[in-house]
Amino acid sequence: MVELKNFIYRGFSAEYDDLMKMPIRRFGSINKLVVDPDVSCRYIIQEHSCDLPIDFVYIPGSGNRLLVGFHGAEMRKIADLPKFQFVGSLRSRTEPFVSFADSTLLKNEKLSIGWYAGDSLFDLSRNIAEVIRKIEKVLNFTKTILMGHSAGGLAAIAIGMQIPNSHAISVNGQTIAGIHRPWVIKNLYNSAFPELSSSEEMLERYPDRFDIRRMSSDRSSGATFTLFSHKDDPLSFSEYPHFPLLSEYFGLGSEGGLTEFGDALVPCRWETLNPSAHALPGTVLPFLQATLGEAVGVPITYDFVLPSR
Repeated sequence: MVELKNFIYRGFSAEYDDLMKMPIRRFGSINKLVVDPDVSCRYIIQEHSCDLPIDFVYIPGSGNRLLVGFHGAEMRKIADLPKFQFVGSLRSRTEPFVSFADSTLLKNEKLSIGWYAGDSLFDLSRNIAEVIRKIEKVLNFTKTILMGHSAGGLAAIAIGMQIPNSHAISVNGQTIAGIHRPWVIKNLYNSAFPELSSSEEMLERYPDRFDIRRMSSDRSSGATFTLFSHKDDPLSFSEYPHFPLLSEYFGLGSEGGLTEFGDALVPCRWETLNPSAHALPGTVLPFLQATLGEAVGVPITYDFVLPSR
């Protein structure tokens, strides 16, 4: 297993996750993975000792649509890793749900954001996409909806672009990881890609992990995304202009719109439970509801009609 460096990774060698209140099952490869469709369970896949684990929880439900969650930044002084995002929110839904932890954070106890990039030897996002495709096939899901906030939003799109006919929902997500706080990017480089000459080389060598523009050009058939960005969020519009740059790339104006692929770029506003416009309104549910054309519990204001998903 990956060597842990002076921090706790819950359930790393256990058979039961006390926090998630579910058993842990382990597999030596994705090919050997068997998911029980009727049992809540945490799964850890690790083929080689040098690989990062693929770590996820599965919660059963009904229907042929699979929901998938990804987390963003973690404050490492208080983080209880692994993090499985949206489990509480999405238990209210009827669909089966999967949440993946970002094991990139195992590379360094000070690493707060990994964008599910893995390292130079192990492309975590590519392997997670393979796991999702296998779950889809074996359990007969015909549609997958991936969701993430901030760094988890970029991951949702990065992984969704590799899954045919999927749809990713990003809320205030980064679109080009290189446009972010310099120390975050440098920390990821030093922790996960130290054999390269610089963080700039890391971003240039792996654009399929860090740049939605590149991901979009190589997307799987029918894969689309919706990007919700709060107009007052400096991490989306002003200080780090993720939304404007992606909108410009697709030939859209400042008010966003639909791309030729059917993606939706949605500048909007909503009320959050804390002063930050970057924060979720306590849950990801209203963005899922808006994307699916359902009644929205927390109002989100925007200027055009979203396509039906």
